[in-house]
Amino acid sequence: MVDDVINSLENMKLTAEEEEVITVSDEDRKDEIKSCSLSLIGKFLMCKPFNKRAAQITLRKAWGLDDRVQIMEVGSSMFQFKFQTGFDLERIWGAPFDMFSFKVATKVGSRMGVVEVVEKRQKQVAQSLFMRVKVSIPISKPIRRGSYIVGSDRGRTWVTFKYERLPMLCHYCSLLGHDIRHCANHYAVSKNGKEVVCQYGDWLKALGTRNGSSSKRKPN
Repeated sequence: MVDDVINSLENMKLTAEEEEVITVSDEDRKDEIKSCSLSLIGKFLMCKPFNKRAAQITLRKAWGLDDRVQIMEVGSSMFQFKFQTGFDLERIWGAPFDMFSFKVATKVGSRMGVVEVVEKRQKQVAQSLFMRVKVSIPISKPIRRGSYIVGSDRGRTWVTFKYERLPMLCHYCSLLGHDIRHCANHYAVSKNGKEVVCQYGDWLKALGTRNGSSSKRKPN
């Protein structure tokens, strides 16, 4: 349907009046600009139909949202959340203890996406096993399993990324929003009888508490 609309627009011949450009100033839309500045756009990453009203009620309870927060459907499984006031955590495992710092966490997190919040380290007796960063990640790209970090001694250390509240993830292409059963790339490979090797899995999900144990996995 989208392709049909695009094709019809590309072939459309405009009249002289239709060619006119209507200029809209910031003053004309200042109220909406202010409204959108305190809003978020969210999409339900799932393949099956769902009860939209029930989903909104569940989100309000889970996030502790009051009635002042507006939730409006703006697209297919896509909603806009309008807040009255300003407002998926990632864990970084495997870094040397002397690299457990706010700046290092920010730099590593920026390689995944836009860093929103870096958890401040609390004074404690037990050594933290990971750094925790809230990052806005692009859902159009495969999520990263980890990265190498290098200190002044030039020694490389592999750090593993684990994701809290990880939604539906394809274990073959690592894109969010569908599972392996609905992956076109996986289907194209498997239908030819080729051996399918999945490089991703549930081990990317963050489990346990801050000082709890977690299995580590090296890159292939």
